[in-house]
Amino acid sequence: MYYENQICPGCGKPLSPADDVIVCPDCATPQHRACYEKLGSCVNGYLHASGYVWRPDTAENNADETAEAGEFEYNDEEGANELKICSMCGQNNEPDAQVCSRCGCPIPLKTSSGTPFPFDFRAPGAVSPYIFGTTILKSEPINNEAAGDIALYLKKGQYKFLPKFKRFAESGKSASWNWAAFFLSPFYFFYRRMLKVGFLFMGVFVAISLFFTAAVEKDIAPYYDYVASIAGNEQMTQDELQRFYSEHAEEITAVTMKSASNLAHDPIFIASICAFITAHIISGIFADSLIYRKIFRDMGIIRENCENELSFKTMLARIGGTSFMNLICSYFGYSLICNLLMKLAYNIIS
Repeated sequence: MYYENQICPGCGKPLSPADDVIVCPDCATPQHRACYEKLGSCVNGYLHASGYVWRPDTAENNADETAEAGEFEYNDEEGANELKICSMCGQNNEPDAQVCSRCGCPIPLKTSSGTPFPFDFRAPGAVSPYIFGTTILKSEPINNEAAGDIALYLKKGQYKFLPKFKRFAESGKSASWNWAAFFLSPFYFFYRRMLKVGFLFMGVFVAISLFFTAAVEKDIAPYYDYVASIAGNEQMTQDELQRFYSEHAEEITAVTMKSASNLAHDPIFIASICAFITAHIISGIFADSLIYRKIFRDMGIIRENCENELSFKTMLARIGGTSFMNLICSYFGYSLICNLLMKLAYNIIS
């Protein structure tokens, strides 16, 4: 086999006689058929516009490439151990890195004169084989699905989620940290179109809110009762209200401090605060894992009901993504439910 032991640029694995290999008609790059089909085109397609032609990795060809590059040195002893600084984001990368570990942009090699070697330069309009902001190839499988398809489903936050998903698939662990879920739970799950999880967390937060509000109302009731007892039911103007508070400042301050002390020692109030914090922490730890499971569950269902790859990708783009409208509606829905339940509780008590 002419291409035996040559490296497939799609997956980085050597080609063998038993592999199903396809050769690009434009640049002659040999690659696994699966890598070609996952990307939908040649894995070196972004180099076609520059006239790139694949050459086998042999000692003779490597020597020719060195000669064509002028004074380029692959083993520059002076700079071999120097960190490579990405020109896009400033990240320090390992000396042998070809792409930035933070943003995924190619890192050009350098000639002996210190100028960038134009091997990684791309023609205008060329498409990068990497997921934007990562070093993950679009054709790279994550839990048996192409990273490019997962990114198509995610739409937003690909560079943050895909490295985590890759780690989940490789290690089997499901814990990570998501700041957005920590601060915006339960509304974040609605934003990510995870309605079942969103309603579950909303129910938890509504229950905690009821206990929290009940404790606050109970402990500050003496303050309201005292003010009502000395002020009566008369309507006061702004000036009369200021005069009233100035005349009874000491008594009102004493009652206020007592109410605050009662609240600080109320076990229901303290438990509610702890429950709020715990629920937010749980959201932050497991949000990425829940998104990971939902994505692959949805992708499996979509694949079963699609006849070809085009319809599969179309459905991914339609069903996935985020919904800002869900975020807004969930916030107002949460507030409405809490207010209605509070009014219902007051009516029952009174």
